[in-house]
Amino acid sequence: MTDLEKTFNDADPFAETPVNVPAEPYAETPVEIIPAAPAETPADIYAGSQVELPPLPEQVRTEPDTQTVAAAVQTFDQAAVTAESVEDYKEHIRQLKREYRKTKKAEKRARQNAAVVKSKPRIGLTVFISILSTLLCMALICALLLYFPTKESSLFATLLKKYNASNTGYSRTQPSGTHVGDDEIAPGSQITINVDGEGNTTVAYAKAVPSVVAIMTVQVSGAAWENPTETGLSQGAGVVVSEDGEILTNFHVIDSIVDRSTGAIGKNYKVYVYFDSSLVEPYEVVSLLGYDEDFDLALIKVDRTGLTPIEFADSDKLSIGEKVIAIGSPGGIEFMNSVCDGVISGLKRSIVSSSSDIVLYDMIQMTAPINPGNSGGAVVNSEGKLVGISVIKVVAENYENMSFAISSNTASRIIDSFRKYGKYVKPVLGVTIDTRYDWKAAKDNNWSQGAYVEDVSAGSSADEAGVKKQDIICAIEGIEVLDFATLRTELLKFAPGDTITLRVYRPSDDKFYDLKVTLKAS
Repeated sequence: MTDLEKTFNDADPFAETPVNVPAEPYAETPVEIIPAAPAETPADIYAGSQVELPPLPEQVRTEPDTQTVAAAVQTFDQAAVTAESVEDYKEHIRQLKREYRKTKKAEKRARQNAAVVKSKPRIGLTVFISILSTLLCMALICALLLYFPTKESSLFATLLKKYNASNTGYSRTQPSGTHVGDDEIAPGSQITINVDGEGNTTVAYAKAVPSVVAIMTVQVSGAAWENPTETGLSQGAGVVVSEDGEILTNFHVIDSIVDRSTGAIGKNYKVYVYFDSSLVEPYEVVSLLGYDEDFDLALIKVDRTGLTPIEFADSDKLSIGEKVIAIGSPGGIEFMNSVCDGVISGLKRSIVSSSSDIVLYDMIQMTAPINPGNSGGAVVNSEGKLVGISVIKVVAENYENMSFAISSNTASRIIDSFRKYGKYVKPVLGVTIDTRYDWKAAKDNNWSQGAYVEDVSAGSSADEAGVKKQDIICAIEGIEVLDFATLRTELLKFAPGDTITLRVYRPSDDKFYDLKVTLKAS
């Protein structure tokens, strides 16, 4: 390769040989094609930036002829022209480099502009969605304000009212003029206020308290003409159950003054009933209508009419967790008509009395803190209806918030018996139950669970119906019987003379039988 070609190639950044550069798509005008290198010239014409002439013959060195000199001059001129062409070529290469950089910059700007143009629709869509969301939220708020225009009927006020109701127990709406809600009420008209299941303690108390009394027993000492003295013995509470003076209380409240031989209040003893917490004008009990030690209930009567009897609720419909209120005289009659509340924590409990070995059935367990003096008082629901009679004596001293009440349904049946027989006449089957038979024994023998009949009394209701020894009573009137306690609880819901259906399992033949039994009195 000649020195001239090497010079050309050093000036060309693209290839060892000249390259034809295509026109760039972003150039405004087509890019000129790189010119070919100048024609090959004699060697060493660029050496040292000086031109060396060809050597002259020896014979003409001293005096060169005119022709030779002219040829040399022409050769020098051609070399000069060639040198100028090389400089132009280098300048053109530099110009192409500048154009190439401009083209790349223009291409980059074009890509950036294209990206900006492409992103503009997305930005616009985002802005549109944001504006639309804001408008929808504003429209929803306006709709709520239009739908609930007043403070009283606004959504917030409704929630606040519910919150207040849950804390106070009820909510009260003040009538505007003669209107209550959507109804027009004439002046002087009587209206009924319905209280929901979470009703107000105040309302329930106000309804029940006129039917709750305080009771005190006294012993009379000295002759009638000597201004006898009275010594207090026991105090408790009671519930009015009739307009003409019938009052239900716990038997243990009057136990110490009852003459067992006559079934009446003993001589030299009195029972006073207080209808007002002022403790003035007590009424003396005139008769003992009946009592039952097993169920710790007694029915007494005072000579007074126009009383407000308490309203009974169906205790079979109670639910665990339901609110109850106990009204009585905790600590004595000076605290008459005190109130405490709690919830039902158990149903159909069977417990042993703390004063005897008697088992009480169908008891209500509750958290209302019953204290001495509450005995015989009312346990009412949130509507002020009687669900039970407080029984403080069965509560162990080592337990807190654990008290019991005789269910209202049991009390109602016993009251009816007191009025009819002067005592509680219980229905009996005439069977002896083996209380050792339980679910484990039933499982081990692959028998039905229930009350295992150990013996049947001759001539009893069960005997006449066909009940046999070793039968297992599984149900009464369709209600499942699991053990002796369940059997007794369900049996006591009936009265002597009632006909019931017993379902029994007979292991001897592995069959079930439905037997009709007419109950007899105890």
